[in-house]
Amino acid sequence: MKAFKTELSNSSMITRYAFMSMMADATSAAMLLGSISLHSSDDKLTLLIILFNIISAGGRVLFSALADNVKNKHTGIRMAVMILIMGFFFPTDISITTKVLLMAIGSSAFHAFASSSILSRSKFKATGIGLFTAGSVIGIGIAKYAAFFGYFTAAFLMMAATPSDKGEGIEEAYLSREKKAPKTLLAPIFVFFLLLSAAAFTFLNASLSFDWYHGRKVVFLTAVAAGVGRAVGGFIYDKASVFLTTASLGGGALLLLFCSDSKMLSLVAILFINMFVPTLISLIFRFMPKFPAFSYSIVTCFSYLGYIFVKLLPSPEKLSVLIALICGLLLLISLASEIALYINGRKVNKNFGGPLDE
Repeated sequence: MKAFKTELSNSSMITRYAFMSMMADATSAAMLLGSISLHSSDDKLTLLIILFNIISAGGRVLFSALADNVKNKHTGIRMAVMILIMGFFFPTDISITTKVLLMAIGSSAFHAFASSSILSRSKFKATGIGLFTAGSVIGIGIAKYAAFFGYFTAAFLMMAATPSDKGEGIEEAYLSREKKAPKTLLAPIFVFFLLLSAAAFTFLNASLSFDWYHGRKVVFLTAVAAGVGRAVGGFIYDKASVFLTTASLGGGALLLLFCSDSKMLSLVAILFINMFVPTLISLIFRFMPKFPAFSYSIVTCFSYLGYIFVKLLPSPEKLSVLIALICGLLLLISLASEIALYINGRKVNKNFGGPLDE
């Protein structure tokens, strides 16, 4: 008689990493908006924030090369949390730049290893990465509401990183191939256009301007709306594929075009639009199933490029008339990607080699 064994599940780790994502981003943002802002001029603070974002976003691509090729990803997460906490408590009197660099490196490594763990065991589902990205945006909202919360989130982050990963025996997604991630020679083309979609999406979000957008509570509510949208979007994408999440994108665009004066309707629109985020990451991962962390990290980099374009333009808020065009572009690219994956999935065997494996 065989001993009873419970089925391995990654759900507990998804919940923990989503919580840690919230704590990590809250801790980092609180450091920049709190202690750093008190010990530096406005110009220097701006440069330090840019430095942090470049290292945190760009460094994920470098760390993803390591994260995607190790089995025990939780060891990398513990290392990243240690570096991040070292930066958080590093004395500002010694070196503010060193403090920022340590936290940026820790944040970069954490997101690379955590996203690799979630996506590699996701079985090509988007719920996990949706919760993970939701935690990030809500964490930033927490820090903007009150930078003092950074001391609490830093403690919770350390506690959450301590327990081991019980799901290391779960088979990675690319080893059990499904029709959701078939091989196609057009993968590089679709990945490129999806990455442009990531930049366009961030450009759209960052260029919007609302008369009611002021005050800590409103900033926090906006972050919560975006986070809930990402969490719900991943779940809906798994249940109803890409078509319903792209429909929510169009619905959010219509609300922003005609109801931007209403705070509540605008928050609902932000929720709808952010449902597209896990869809985008999941689609790219399905084209590159052997590179989970790289799929997430490259989306982050292109998203930051979209944010930079907004800052370079003199009056990006005047470009809100392009909402319909940008959302239409995102919708068409995502639908085309889904259709291409579906057609190729009907032609290839489940055990056929993965796209971009060579």
